[in-house]
This record gives sequence, structure tokens and C-alpha cells, in this order.
Amino acid sequence: MASSKFEGDWSGYGGSYARAHVRVWSESGLLRAYGIARNLLGNVEIIDCQGKEESDTKAIFELVDYIADSPQLSPPQQAKIIVTYKPEFLRIEAQFATNIGTSGTLTLRRADLAGKLQLSIPGVLQRTYRRIKRYFLYRLRYLYLLFVIALVVASVLGKISQKPNTVEAIILLVPLFFMFSERIRDLIAALALRKVGPIEFQEQAKTPVGFTPAQIVTMLSSEFGDRLPLFSGLTQFFVPRTKTILRLMAAYGRALTISEFNDLAKMVGVPEDNLAATREALVSSGCVALGDNMVTVQPLGLQFLAFEDKLIQLYRGAS
Repeated sequence: MASSKFEGDWSGYGGSYARAHVRVWSESGLLRAYGIARNLLGNVEIIDCQGKEESDTKAIFELVDYIADSPQLSPPQQAKIIVTYKPEFLRIEAQFATNIGTSGTLTLRRADLAGKLQLSIPGVLQRTYRRIKRYFLYRLRYLYLLFVIALVVASVLGKISQKPNTVEAIILLVPLFFMFSERIRDLIAALALRKVGPIEFQEQAKTPVGFTPAQIVTMLSSEFGDRLPLFSGLTQFFVPRTKTILRLMAAYGRALTISEFNDLAKMVGVPEDNLAATREALVSSGCVALGDNMVTVQPLGLQFLAFEDKLIQLYRGAS
């Protein structure tokens, strides 16, 4: 068949996905698609699809294979993906619906170098790694934890002739941080830790009773649309003090001079040597703008505050 407008490498986001990369090619008269997506819950999903063109601007795919690196995700057995080519915007839009009730829309443009590099990794290696992570890491990580505990006990009791040095201890402990990252987050939330040394933690909220994380994502997506991935990233990136500064600036209802901004930041506890970095973080995010020695809250910043308010509303009864 002639080369299709759908063929090539694509990258984008939308709905419940923070980032997605898709490769489309022709095979035996049909279109094949291979996708790697990271959803807003932090889980990576790998999807294989097969379909055909209905016209120059429309193609329909069916799910062939699906794997996710989290055992908590219920895998769909069937899915229909309608892909539309938008030549005026140089992009494609993929609308999908699965047999487990999930659905959404992806907006994809030609992949950049990062997307092409990720898609260049053979699919068999991607699937193998995800299966190892799902079945080996999640099931056998406790064996590694017991192994480390046994070494510590044996070292304390003098059963080991030579105790591990600092470098060896770090090498042994570092894998535990990756294997039990979600447990560590839960521990930080349970102990209400906000700061350890120079590291400041974001407040961790519990999932509201009666809702699954996926349902929370769906609810937020319906209200904030394509900006949900951005706001979800900002709520993790901004420390509490930065959010407080943005909220106070919005309450002022006017632009602030840099001097006023610095005074405001100091009032909420930002150190002198971190004032410029805090201001730059807000400016680079698009939440505020800097010009003519004035700092102004942007519409995006107000929308982000509305997103934060929605989170507070949803999670208020979960603690």
C-alpha cells in the first residue's frame, strides 16, 4: 500500500496520560501501531494495535496486546482506537475506549528526538523489562529486603568477618528506594514529614474513600482537560511555600514589584539565597510573568490554583 499519513513516530499527551510515544507502520496491507505511555498515576503502559485506513484522514485500530508495569492495573482485553489526521494542525488525535470502561483522547505530533530514542528500543526489550518489573520486582523485592536485613543482623552479631564499608552499604540500600518507592511515600505521609535536612517534601494526600485513583484522574480530566498533565506535574514540582506565594499574589489582585515579591517570599519562609530560584520556577511554569520589574499572575496560574482547590476539596475527607 502507498505510504500512509499515519506512519511515523508521534509524541503527545492527553486525558489520563502524562506522555505517550507511538510508532505507526504498514505491515501486510494493514497498519500496525506500537505505543509507550506513562499515565498520570506514574505507571507505564505498552500497547500494540492493528488496524486499517478508512480514509486519508481516518484510521481504526483494535488492541492486540497490552502490558502495564503495575499489577494493580486491570488489563483491557479489547479496545477500539479511532485515529484522525488533522493536516491543518499537523497532528493526529486518537480516541479510545476499552472493555473495562476506560476511555480518553490523545493528541500526538511528530516525535522529537527523545520520543524517537524511546521508540527505537525494540519492543521485545520493553515488554521483557515491564514483565520483569511487574512479576519480579513486585513479588521478589521482599526477598531482597530480607537479604539486606539478614546482612545487617549478621554484621551486628559479628557473624561476618568483614563489615560492609560505606560504599558497599549504599550499593545495597539504593535498590530498596526504587523497589519500595510507594511504601516510602506512604511512610513520609504517615509521619507527616515535611523536611529532612535540605530536602523539603510535598504533602502527600490519601485517596478519598470511595474513589479509585483512576476515577480521580477521570474527574479531574473532565474539568481541566489537556492541562491536567501540566497541573499534575506542577503540584508535585512546587513546594508548599511556592504555592502559598502564588495564592497570596492572586489574593493581592495586582502586579507586584520584584521587591514586593521578595518581601512576600521572605514572609512565608523562603531563604534569601532562594528568592531568585523561586521566582524563576513560577515564571518558567507560566503561572506568573516577569516584565518591567513587575511580577504578574497569569490566567494559567489562576487555573492551577483552581486545580489545587479541587484537590483540597476531593481529599479533604480522606485524612
